[in-house]
Amino acid sequence: MTIRRFEKADAAEVSRLIKTTIQISNAKDYPAELLDVLVETETEEHVLERASWTHFYVVIDEDKIIGCGAIGPYWGKEDESSLFTIFVHPDYQGKGIGRDIIHTLEQDEYFQRAQRIEIPASITGVPFYRKMGYEYKNGVTEPDEEHLIRMEKKRELWDLDTKVLGLKRGTVAVELHDPEWERVAKATIEKLKRLLSGVALDIQHIGSTAIKNIVAKPIIDIVVGVSDFDRIFKLNPVLEENGFIFRGQDVPNQYLYVCGDADSRTHHIHVVLCYSIYWNNYVNMRDYLNSHEEDAREYSELKKRLAAEYPEDRNTYTEKKSALINEILKKAAAWRNSLNHSLLKSTQNTRTLLTGSYRYIRSDVPGSLTDDEVRWLYQNGITTIVDLRSEGEFLRKPCRLEHEEGFTYHHMPVTGDGAVPDSPAFLSQSAIRRSSSP
Repeated sequence: MTIRRFEKADAAEVSRLIKTTIQISNAKDYPAELLDVLVETETEEHVLERASWTHFYVVIDEDKIIGCGAIGPYWGKEDESSLFTIFVHPDYQGKGIGRDIIHTLEQDEYFQRAQRIEIPASITGVPFYRKMGYEYKNGVTEPDEEHLIRMEKKRELWDLDTKVLGLKRGTVAVELHDPEWERVAKATIEKLKRLLSGVALDIQHIGSTAIKNIVAKPIIDIVVGVSDFDRIFKLNPVLEENGFIFRGQDVPNQYLYVCGDADSRTHHIHVVLCYSIYWNNYVNMRDYLNSHEEDAREYSELKKRLAAEYPEDRNTYTEKKSALINEILKKAAAWRNSLNHSLLKSTQNTRTLLTGSYRYIRSDVPGSLTDDEVRWLYQNGITTIVDLRSEGEFLRKPCRLEHEEGFTYHHMPVTGDGAVPDSPAFLSQSAIRRSSSP
């Protein structure tokens, strides 16, 4: 099987391919009378017209055209493009040919120059395009007046700005902190959130590129916290289609995914059990070094010295950092445990659940939240409230957030007597999933 650019002599065969695919593959989602109208428009002349202003590709198997696809500018724009006319003959569907067509189109110059790519998708094609990383445009999931669903992919910053990333495998080189790393990490996290919706409990930027004022290898490190490794393993094909390649268990109790090519790496994605010691070590070290300049400076100087001594030996470079890293982790854990002050003035004990961010917090029930505190919660994305108190305590001391606009309130008495768990380990998984949902 080969994929090549369309030639004028292909027009008649492509027209027949499109008509056959519409009549068979789209029959379950569209009425016959509408399909008849669509088939009438897919003439040889229409194919030639589409090919005249797009880059049109065909898939060949034993001299037979079995698939096609095109990409062109979106209404003449240079920074936006559209995919068109993506069809695979019904006899060849389910064999990865559609994926190969998408990959070919995404290597085309119209894709590479664009920041946004749109697909006017049939109802039938939506599940496939979502697997390929395309989402509903403006959140609209219903067909428009043309009976199509508009889908789009916004090219992530780590796609567009790979010039700031990448290091040859096995080698060591460190650079001064680059603010672009933070933007690229944020885009990567957003992509992972879409792909791992309902599986990842939390995703954060970690490692040296997340620590200001120290040197770092130009590789983005992301930690993904899950409750069950098997659930993410089931998504490996989708992750791989979107550039995240599974590399197995690189160290005990965590799994590694990478981005890049055969020679270099741009991203390391570490999957661990959420809020385990492995999660806490990543998050604590990042936050501690961002808050303690002297320790950060010592770590940065060691990294620079080792990078100069072992530029071709990453294993030795990593090994010789381990003693100092262990010292920092001990300091970071003690520092985190000392942060027992209340985040809300109207409560006696509102603090983080060792996540390294304010996404999850535990709290006694506030007697009277101020407007500023409600605004702080909302701005930090803390809008899903899980009340774990007993029924009696819930009735005796109501919380303002139960009826506050913009907040979702769940009463789930899982501990009784008004007690609040000390860590997420004491929460049921259903409570954690509900508190982390958008």
